[in-house]
Amino acid sequence: MTLRRVVVALLAGWLAACGSDSESPPSREACAQLRAHVADLLVAQGSATLGGAEQEKHRSNLAATGSEAYVDACVKDRSERYVECALAARNLDEMARCRN
Repeated sequence: MTLRRVVVALLAGWLAACGSDSESPPSREACAQLRAHVADLLVAQGSATLGGAEQEKHRSNLAATGSEAYVDACVKDRSERYVECALAARNLDEMARCRN
C-alpha cells in the first residue's frame, strides 16, 4: 500500500470516526486549512527521521493527498466547533481530544 493510500485511509477514517452533529458546518476554506494542519502535524510527528527538504516534500504530498475528498468529507461530517478546536491543536494527541 502506498503512502498516499495510507494517508487517505487515515484521514477518511479520522473524519468518519467522530460523526457529526446539528451545529453549523465548517467552511470549505476552514476544512482546507485543517487538511494542511493535519499534514503539518503528521510531518512534525515524524520529523526525527526526516531532514528539512524531506519534511517539506512530505508535508506537500500529505497536504495534497485526497484534498477535495477530504474537504468534502470535512464540510459534510464535521462541525465548525470541531474544526476550530482541531486547528488550535499543537499535536495529534490534542487534535484527537477535539469533539465534533
